Amino acid sequence: TVSADAEPVILMGLVLNELISNALKYAFCNKETGTLSITLKQNENSDYFLLEVKDDGAGFPPGFNIYRTESFGYKLVKAFAHKLKARLEVFNDNGACVQLYIRKFKITS
Repeated sequence: TVSADAEPVILMGLVLNELISNALKYAFCNKETGTLSITLKQNENSDYFLLEVKDDGAGFPPGFNIYRTESFGYKLVKAFAHKLKARLEVFNDNGACVQLYIRKFKITS
């Protein structure tokens, strides 16, 4: 069984897997090269971690709304974000950018 303390880390891994897969599938289809960055920041003055997946590819299509999409992958991302009690932001910034603000947690051994 998985410790309840490890669950957030597993969910973050599943989110990363989905977002990286999407970027590799869709972001760079019209480019020979591209950059994908993954950042996890901890702000000492905040109760949140920031997990960001960003690429310099095609970006989200015009009118894209993560809360209205029928994409199974983004349904998973939304479900995992909800389970993490994370705020999810999705937008274009010279490519696609997905940010999750995740309430800090501790992992005990």
